Amino acid sequence: MQDMLVRDDRSIRDALAVIDRNAQGICFVVDAGEKLVGVITDGDIRRSLIAGGSLDQPLAGVTQRSFTALPVNTPAEH
Repeated sequence: MQDMLVRDDRSIRDALAVIDRNAQGICFVVDAGEKLVGVITDGDIRRSLIAGGSLDQPLAGVTQRSFTALPVNTPAEH
């Protein structure tokens, strides 16, 4: 799971590197206490770049903070 986490004080470039390494198209944004605060997909990053964003800008502008979280052991059919 650690390979899918990025700290909320990092850049879009950092999130993109996490997404590239995990090959899932998504990363989970956590705060300094490792509490889940949002998610970012490769599509979120792509839309930001098309709109003129920079890879070096903070994650705040692309982090999706409205999400539904399930426990790690939740069966896939849920």
